[in-house]
Amino acid sequence: PTTVRMGTATNMRAQVGAEHVAATNKCNDAASEGSSIDDTKCGFNMESSGRHVYLIGNSVAAMYSEALIGATETLDIPLTLDTTFGCFSMAVGNRDCSDNFTSEIDKLVDRRPGIVVMSSTWDLGVYGGGVTKEDQATEKEKVQFLITSLTESIMRLRNAGHEVLLVLPTPRFFNGSEPGTFVAAPDNPDTRYEGHSSSWRPQDCPVFKSDQSSCGASVPRAEEDAAQQRTINAIEKVAKATGSETLDLRDHFCPDDMCVTNVGDRWIFEDGIHITVDESEALAPTFVTVLRQIIRKGWRESKTGGSPKGDGASPTPTPLPSRSPSPSP
Repeated sequence: PTTVRMGTATNMRAQVGAEHVAATNKCNDAASEGSSIDDTKCGFNMESSGRHVYLIGNSVAAMYSEALIGATETLDIPLTLDTTFGCFSMAVGNRDCSDNFTSEIDKLVDRRPGIVVMSSTWDLGVYGGGVTKEDQATEKEKVQFLITSLTESIMRLRNAGHEVLLVLPTPRFFNGSEPGTFVAAPDNPDTRYEGHSSSWRPQDCPVFKSDQSSCGASVPRAEEDAAQQRTINAIEKVAKATGSETLDLRDHFCPDDMCVTNVGDRWIFEDGIHITVDESEALAPTFVTVLRQIIRKGWRESKTGGSPKGDGASPTPTPLPSRSPSPSP
C-alpha cells in the first residue's frame, strides 16, 4: 500500500497498531498484577502539587492515557494511570469483576483528594445477553444495577474529597450481518457482553489494497445513539445524583451525523471500540478544558463551603473534519 505519513505513524497499520502508554508502561493490569497507583512508571508530573488526576477503568479508559498526559502537563498537575483489562464495574454474575472494581475504589478513598477520571465499556455490559448462559439478567435489570452500584461507589469517592469525571461511551463499530456493513451494537445476543469478537478490525483490510482508507467503517449517529441511549441516560443519572461531571465525545467522532473510524488516511479508531494513540493525543485540549472547569468549580465551592453538585455538563469537543469513509464490501 501507499505509505502515508501522519505524525509519528507512517501508514494505517502503524497508526492502529501503536500501543497506549497505559499498556507500554504496564499500568493496565490492575486486576492481575495489582494496582499501579504507586508505580513510578504510571505517574506523570508527580513533582507538581496541583490537583491529582487518577485515570481508572478498563481499556476504554486506558485509551485516554495520551490525552490526559498532555492535559495534565499543560495544567501542571500530577497524573496516575491505574487501569485494568476487561470489565470495570460491579457486574451481575461476575464476582471477580465486582471485586476488582471495589478494590480500586477502596484504594482511591485513601488517596489525597483529586479528580478521578473513569470510563468503561458500560454500554456493552448492559445488553440483554449475559456474561454466561446462566446469567440472563435483562437489560433493564443490568441498567438499574449499574446505576445503583456506580452511584454508591462514586459517592464513596466524593465523600473522600474527590471530584469525578465520567467519560461516556464513544461510538462502536461492529460487523453487520452482511459483509461490508457495520452496526452500532453486536448482532449476536450471546456475544453482546463481550463485543470484541465481532468488532470491526482494520487489520482485516487486505495488505495489497491500494487505498486502505476505504477499509474504514461508518455508522449513522442516530443508530449509535439508539444503541447507547439507555446506558448514557444511566451514567448521566449517576452523575447528577453524585455531583460528578460527564464528558461526551460523540459530537467529535460523528461529524455530519455520521460516526467514522477514519478521515481519509488519518485513523481515529484502532478497532471497533478503542481510539488510536494519535487520536488520544489530539484530545488533550478537550481534557484541558474539562479538567480546568472541574478545578475552578472545586475552588469556588471550597470558598463558599457549598456541596459540589454536578449537572452532567461537558465542554464542546472539536468535531472531526467532515468526511465519512466509504467501506467497501
